[in-house]
Amino acid sequence: HLIIEALNEIKSKDIQLYIVGPTPNENYLSQLEALVQKYDLQDQVTFTGTVNRESVMEHYSETNLMILPSVSEGLARVIFESQVTACPVLVTDAPGMGDIVIDGQTGYIFESNNLESLTNKIQEIKNNYEDAIHVGNNAKDFILSNYSADNFKFSFKKLFDTV
Repeated sequence: HLIIEALNEIKSKDIQLYIVGPTPNENYLSQLEALVQKYDLQDQVTFTGTVNRESVMEHYSETNLMILPSVSEGLARVIFESQVTACPVLVTDAPGMGDIVIDGQTGYIFESNNLESLTNKIQEIKNNYEDAIHVGNNAKDFILSNYSADNFKFSFKKLFDTV
């Protein structure tokens, strides 16, 4: 709902929002759809629902910005997946996010549950998109250098060896 509220605040018809993924909470989905109608954003907001793995990667590759407004998901896989495709990310300041998203370097951070903070960050990214492309490329390099499958295996092996 926060992203839809921000989209309404920005009032830019050239922004498209795709909400991708399963919707286990039908009541919340209905509330989001009602909010889209209330603000007359039907031409700008698309609910795709669940998509297959290949389509997910296409979404990342074709997207200009991935936003994760979660206040509790500290290291969501969606962040890594977006960054590895060089898609800039905008996440909350929830614990754990700052481990992989360095504001202005490997992504962008806004204050949790703060509409003004989210709106300002989206505007900033939109107005300076050349910088966002650079940030996306930095993130891709960072993820590939620090979070490869081999690095994960090594970290888990070290953990199990100490137990």
